[in-house]
Amino acid sequence: MRLWGEGSPSCVGRLDAQLTSTDFSAAEMIAGTTGIGFVENVARKQSDYEIIWMTIIIIMGTLGLAFDVMMRWIIARTIPWRGKG
Repeated sequence: MRLWGEGSPSCVGRLDAQLTSTDFSAAEMIAGTTGIGFVENVARKQSDYEIIWMTIIIIMGTLGLAFDVMMRWIIARTIPWRGKG
């Protein structure tokens, strides 16, 4: 029985990049004094929902998309045989 599908190397690398950025933001929320997580935490305490949604949708979404595009480009350059057979 296979635990991973055919695209496991690229999928795992892309998920790792996403989880790393999420963990970094969570660490900023807990103990940071600067960064996206800190801004979101201050906005939550002040009930400023516009800033909360801005950080979640615009900033984190843009960073997530940038990480995904970057990882796809790196995988296409380093694993040229992927998806060709």
